[in-house]
Amino acid sequence: MGVFLGLKIFPDRIHPDDWGDFYDDSLRLLVSFSEPLISPNRRIIQGFECVSYSRDIERDRDDPMSRHWHVSGSMRDISVMEAAKDQQYLATAQSFRMFRALQRYRSPGEGSKAAGIVDAVDDEAGEAESCLVFFAKTQGLAFHIPLLAVAMLAEHRFPDCAITFGDIDASQADQSQSIVFRHLGERIPHPLLTDPSRLLEKVLGRQEDINGLEQFIRVYSPPREAASQLLKALVDHNQWGLAREWFLKHFRVLSPGSIGAGKSCLSWIQATSDLQGLFVMACKSPAGPQFKPEDILKSLAEAGIGSTDEEMRWVVEANQRLENADSLSALMVRRVLSQSSFATDPRPPVVEVGALKDALVTVFGTAEGERLMVRFEDQKRAFLDALTALEGSIDSIMDESDGSLAEELSYEEEFKRDEDILGIFAQSLHPAWCSVKESTDEQARSSGGSVVSVTRRLLFRECASRHLPLTETAWDWIENEQDRDVLTLLLTLVLVKNPEIHFCAVRDCVMNNRHRCQILVSALKALSSSDS
Repeated sequence: MGVFLGLKIFPDRIHPDDWGDFYDDSLRLLVSFSEPLISPNRRIIQGFECVSYSRDIERDRDDPMSRHWHVSGSMRDISVMEAAKDQQYLATAQSFRMFRALQRYRSPGEGSKAAGIVDAVDDEAGEAESCLVFFAKTQGLAFHIPLLAVAMLAEHRFPDCAITFGDIDASQADQSQSIVFRHLGERIPHPLLTDPSRLLEKVLGRQEDINGLEQFIRVYSPPREAASQLLKALVDHNQWGLAREWFLKHFRVLSPGSIGAGKSCLSWIQATSDLQGLFVMACKSPAGPQFKPEDILKSLAEAGIGSTDEEMRWVVEANQRLENADSLSALMVRRVLSQSSFATDPRPPVVEVGALKDALVTVFGTAEGERLMVRFEDQKRAFLDALTALEGSIDSIMDESDGSLAEELSYEEEFKRDEDILGIFAQSLHPAWCSVKESTDEQARSSGGSVVSVTRRLLFRECASRHLPLTETAWDWIENEQDRDVLTLLLTLVLVKNPEIHFCAVRDCVMNNRHRCQILVSALKALSSSDS
């Protein structure tokens, strides 16, 4: 599970010089990203192999065959408050690499025979002729966007010889387009995966049945949103038979009343406005899942079908108000709201209540159709009442959120708040800090070494054994640090066994910033003085 991003190419159809130019431009895009990208490395400190992250993402510049960039996340200089809210100082996922030498992707033998990269999905030989440049998890972190920009640039520069795939959508593609234009002055289209009409033309141009699309889905695994957009593209191309076959193939594996089933129903209505066809396929067709009509109606009711503009507006505004609230209460309310498609983008299709009733009567008969319509109205009202009941909770959450947001308006207030938080953090850390201080004093006396050198060596050993990553900048100042209290604090933060994400986030925020270490040390010393 996770959020993936990939780039595949036909290396034998790309000129090495063009690839080299593309590599140089990709590096420009990555190093220009607003949130500094970072590359993992190993750093030997006093004989210990420690994990570091560097903003220098290019490796082996002097070796033409090995020269490459390596990215696995980004770095943000967040406040302690943001860290306490589980924001990450070092936001990392899996590694992405790309070499400048095209030969790194070429294999001996005959060149590719497929007409284009999309056609390579037809057989195993075609897939073998294509080559992965990268495919790994970004987990949807910030560095997903510049890497997507790189993949999209490859697809644009090398038409039919490169394809971008993974968990991507049109909104992400828009952001990546802006990055490419801003830094390279080049206008590039959306990738095929988020342009279903263009993709469909390529796929149906060689195989006018559903098998070509299914094979493409199997190989490139587009997200559900992209797959549902293909349905609308089929209808736009007047391929109604394929559209019904496509819908049924994906719909019949879903559970009645599930979110996936509800979204599939909405996709069909959005693409076709064919309510009658929906009920026939879902409830009557031998090839369908034989759902009860009540299951379909429940999904439609919870999607806002037949609701007034005012009812829909309330849920959308509630979701928007909660967007930046980070309390547990806000999380729970957002979870409830997420069950409704009111707050989705694009908005649910507009369906007249009369049109829904006509479809039910036509498919199920007059008496049953009217009974189902009454049932639909009951389901819609029950769901709206449940959502409206959350209004008081939302107002309470927003009152708390508005108070905290007001404190973030000035840098001085934010700095003071960080000091206050570190003061509270020091209270829980103080017993461990005192214990580590006594232990390092004892070890220094036993070994005859200085407390500073003993503490620093213990720190490097523990960081190495626990694979605790820090930035290159942090390692630089820690390696030369002479304040034994700061080193003791760092060692204490490493030794404390607290897997909670907010503790780990605050620890990273402090350890990568010497000034915050000094603030925390001052608070710890003040506690020691008061104890004395």
